Amino acid sequence: MLSVNQSASGNPQTGRGISDAICYVYISYHLLNHMEFLSLEPFVPSGSDLEGSKQLFQELGFKINWDSGDYIGFQKDSCRFILQRYDQPNFAQNFMLSVKVTDVIAFRQMVIDKQLPQRFNIRIGRINKEPYGKEFNIIDIAGVCWHFVEQ
Repeated sequence: MLSVNQSASGNPQTGRGISDAICYVYISYHLLNHMEFLSLEPFVPSGSDLEGSKQLFQELGFKINWDSGDYIGFQKDSCRFILQRYDQPNFAQNFMLSVKVTDVIAFRQMVIDKQLPQRFNIRIGRINKEPYGKEFNIIDIAGVCWHFVEQ
C-alpha cells in the first residue's frame, strides 16, 4: 500500500521509486549468487620479532610480493597471507591456518634439514594421519599453529 507521500512512480522525499528498489534487490541477489571469491588472505601476527618471522617464512618457501614495513605480503604458489606487525600472544596462540601441500613428508624433512626449529625457535610436530589427510604442524615465532596437510 502506498503512503500519502509516495506514488508508484517514486517517493518525492527520496527521489527513489519502486523500480529502483526492485533493481537493487535484483542486482544484490545476482551479485551474491554469481560473484566469484578469488582468494582468502589472512593477516598473520608476527609476534615480537617481525624480521625473524619474515625470514622464517622465506625459508619455508614463501616469496615477498610487497613490503610496507608493518605489513608484508607473502605468496607460495596459490597460497597468500599478510604478515602483520602484531604482538598479542593470546591471539596468536589461538590462531590456526591450514595449508595444503603435495608432499607433507618432503616438506617436513626440508624444515628439519634447514634446522628451522633451532634457528628460529619454532616447534614442529610429527606427521599424523587425520580424517582430512596427513599433516604436521609448525608453531611459528608468534605462536600461530600452521597445519601443513597432504590430502
